[in-house]
Amino acid sequence: RRSPDAWIEQWRCSDPWLAQVARDTEESWRRDAILRRHRHWQHEVSWWGVGVEMPPPRFDPISDTVESYLDRAKGYADTVLAQAKESGLVDATIKRAREHFDWLACCHFDRLTVKEIAHLDGESWLRDYDSISLAITDTATLCGLTIDRPRSRPPKTDR
Repeated sequence: RRSPDAWIEQWRCSDPWLAQVARDTEESWRRDAILRRHRHWQHEVSWWGVGVEMPPPRFDPISDTVESYLDRAKGYADTVLAQAKESGLVDATIKRAREHFDWLACCHFDRLTVKEIAHLDGESWLRDYDSISLAITDTATLCGLTIDRPRSRPPKTDR
């Protein structure tokens, strides 16, 4: 059995946040057979733990006014957001283009070049290389992932 650190190095997950998620995942797989079987990644922070102690406010049209309900609902939302912030959740940009994440994975983990990525689905004429490269860079920045790009040629030596 390989150590998590060897796996982290092999799969280039050395960014501190990603390495920690990998270590937490390995630990949760070791403890829980169901997680191990399904191979779900452990998330550092999860929305599922936020707001569970306090049920959302209910509206009773007989005894409530819309204004009093909306005041309670606003208070509930503020409390859940405060709990989320305490848990480390941040307001983040949402990226909906799934192919950008696919391209980032191909570039970072499979070490494919932008040209190779453009030709993956056989419709490379639809995409230019600069757009793919920009999408990969933007997505990596959004994820907090450092891309280790291979050098095009070896570095110069003093000889």
